[in-house]
Amino acid sequence: MQTTKERILSAAARQFALYGYEGAPLRAIADEAGIRAASIFHHFPGGKQELYDTITAELMELAQSRLLSVAGLGLGPAQTLTVFAAVFWDALAEKPDLASLLLREAFETVSDRNAVKRDLARAFVQQMISVLRASRDAGALPDIEPEALVMAIAAYGVVAHGAPVIRQMLYGEVATSAAMREDFLTVVRRLVGAPAV
Repeated sequence: MQTTKERILSAAARQFALYGYEGAPLRAIADEAGIRAASIFHHFPGGKQELYDTITAELMELAQSRLLSVAGLGLGPAQTLTVFAAVFWDALAEKPDLASLLLREAFETVSDRNAVKRDLARAFVQQMISVLRASRDAGALPDIEPEALVMAIAAYGVVAHGAPVIRQMLYGEVATSAAMREDFLTVVRRLVGAPAV
């Protein structure tokens, strides 16, 4: 069972994903969490900005800590990238509202509200692209542009979890999450030249 704080964060992530930062009133977040609006300040004294910062920090932590742990497994580049994609998929599956928020943020005008996190994410992605480029240039990955590879993996994972209408149009009602995950990993394996399992 979720704590009140977890319910507030979950509701805020959903509201921010649906309506953006400016369009998500604290009252709607509180209603969805099943509390009074004033109670939000008990858990998040900084109000909406603190909620937003906490959620986006969670998104960064999900991505970076889990994905960086894959690098230490001692696998080759193709296998590392396949495991990396699986971890990314699983993190989004746990928190689909964060995937929806990520999609929403991608369409928002750049603002100072998330500039620091955006810069950290950019540095992380650029480091990953450099590693992929070096692996490709050394012949350990197929001849594919690293930016295109990262875009394909990120777009597939985020859309599959953050855009339920697109997911339903493509997979219908019968597709299981496990089947979608395996489709995703099959695509990644083909892109990076990893053996099928």
